[in-house]
Amino acid sequence: MNKKNRLVEILTGGLTKISQWRVLQSISAGFLNGMGVLFIGVIFSVLSNIIMVITMGNATGLMATVDVMKNVTFGMMGLFFSFTIAGSNAKLNRVNPEAAGFISMALYLLLMKPEFTPIDMVTSKFSVNFSRFGSSGLFASIISGLVSGEVLSLMTKLGLTFKLKGVPKSLQNMFEYIIPGTIIVLLGWVFSYVLGLDLHTLLSRVLKPLVNMSESFTGFVLLSMFTALIFSLGIHPMAAISLFIPIWFSGLAANTELASTGLAPTMENGFQINTFGTFFFFVMLGGSGATLGLNLLMLRSKSKTLKTLGKSAIIPSLMTINEPIIFGMPVVLNPILMVPFILIPAINASIVYFTMSTSLVALPHTMMAIPVIPIGLINFLLTNDFKAVILVFLTLALDVLMWYPFYRVYSRKMEKEESSVQL
Repeated sequence: MNKKNRLVEILTGGLTKISQWRVLQSISAGFLNGMGVLFIGVIFSVLSNIIMVITMGNATGLMATVDVMKNVTFGMMGLFFSFTIAGSNAKLNRVNPEAAGFISMALYLLLMKPEFTPIDMVTSKFSVNFSRFGSSGLFASIISGLVSGEVLSLMTKLGLTFKLKGVPKSLQNMFEYIIPGTIIVLLGWVFSYVLGLDLHTLLSRVLKPLVNMSESFTGFVLLSMFTALIFSLGIHPMAAISLFIPIWFSGLAANTELASTGLAPTMENGFQINTFGTFFFFVMLGGSGATLGLNLLMLRSKSKTLKTLGKSAIIPSLMTINEPIIFGMPVVLNPILMVPFILIPAINASIVYFTMSTSLVALPHTMMAIPVIPIGLINFLLTNDFKAVILVFLTLALDVLMWYPFYRVYSRKMEKEESSVQL
């Protein structure tokens, strides 16, 4: 084995091990599992905006009622994700996901450090900054979810659970995780009320440099190249960049909240560019590596293999799903296609950053980041700006031009191989 192949094997093997870490898989699966509730909140958010436009802001009572439903769903995403991340982690650990989820929610509430103010002998007022339950509480969701799942798993392996025999399963589930649950809740209480620490404030300070870096031009471009690089080595980026998932969702949610106040979606007004919507629907056209341009070229390929693959993959590509292209051509470990696969997203990111940072195109500010919506339509729904549609199709045209010379070399190679087989 030559040194080059040995280096690729070492790098790929290392990234594969990282992508298989239970912690990273728990975070990715947890966020995906919680998206359903998030989109329910999006529906009420859109409804509130429609009412505001139709009534010109005069139906304040109706809007307030709709906003209650929005806040109960969309505004409490942090609490919901704490449940789904814990549940995902518990499934990987093969323990009860519901128990882990509920314990995680209790821990999450403690980490938000609520205050209890006595009103009378039997009643107290529960108060906490509501924003901590929304986008700003996503990292707390990760911590509460992982701690609950992992501690529950450890206690189970150590035998520190009640095993009631001869009773119905439902009754057994009720008591089985009392000890682990008590320990986890005590940990949260000690952290917040005995030590007097505020997790929300601590996380904000620790993560601020990372968020600032990702909002810079250099950070934005490098992140786009990194995701393409690891995918070209056969590692799915969602498994390796889980740390950025809450930043992306948090950024888009924060933009949505700012837009609801009537502010124009610009960086000068505090809107963020490094969001789930910007990254996946403006930079990574067709998926990681911006392969939609490549897929369009494949539709007219003289290679029967590439043309057939292109036709079967075009619908998923239009919906930002490109695994058929990545592993079908393949792009993975392909020396011809890896170069544009890594560089084209960087060029796209540069274009997007320039146009959005200068307010030529509105920043994404709705939670309509739904992968199954085709390109063009999803860009308008995210920004409410027709210029965003023009931007994405101009970027796509440039992608086709950049992909062409590399595609042509690979297509000719495939044509020769198919001709030799026929002979």
